Amino acid sequence: MKPRIFIFSTGEATTDLCKWALERYGWEPILWQDKTLLWEKLKRFYNEPGEVLYRVDADIIPTKNSIKMTELSFRKTWFWQSAGWSLYNHDLGPISLTAMHRKAIDIAKKHIDKAQNELRPETYIWRLPEFYNPRVCRITDIVAGIHGYGQNDRDYERIRVMKALRNQEENYDWKLVDKMRAL
Repeated sequence: MKPRIFIFSTGEATTDLCKWALERYGWEPILWQDKTLLWEKLKRFYNEPGEVLYRVDADIIPTKNSIKMTELSFRKTWFWQSAGWSLYNHDLGPISLTAMHRKAIDIAKKHIDKAQNELRPETYIWRLPEFYNPRVCRITDIVAGIHGYGQNDRDYERIRVMKALRNQEENYDWKLVDKMRAL
């Protein structure tokens, strides 16, 4: 049986490519494509059955290594975030291909309503005190995808606005990204 992975999409240009790549690499992708907010999708996700749940945003193009997320141990870590290449900051870093054990899901479910007005609801969950002492959320060294490639103007502008709202502008070379997008 193939492992299920939920794709969160608001209609990104890469949605079909994300789904196709996941199928190709051994996943059973379940596409949630609608205009609901990330918070709403997370709330729905945390109510899905299963001991381990996997999810990815549709602006990620998964690599063949994405399936290695199913081999991670949940003995000491309950919430894994994969690594990936970001077109926006030209570096490896955490991306939204995640694996959550039921222990983490139950904690997240208990707190998701408090994250409703957060700019980054999943980050809010990741930073809950229940996930510290000892720390049970980690970023894996599995490079599982590429973030930001092939985004249309709407999605690109949305990302730029979000980075500005989060005071993260200095981490990005938008002039270089604009030149790459113009090729």
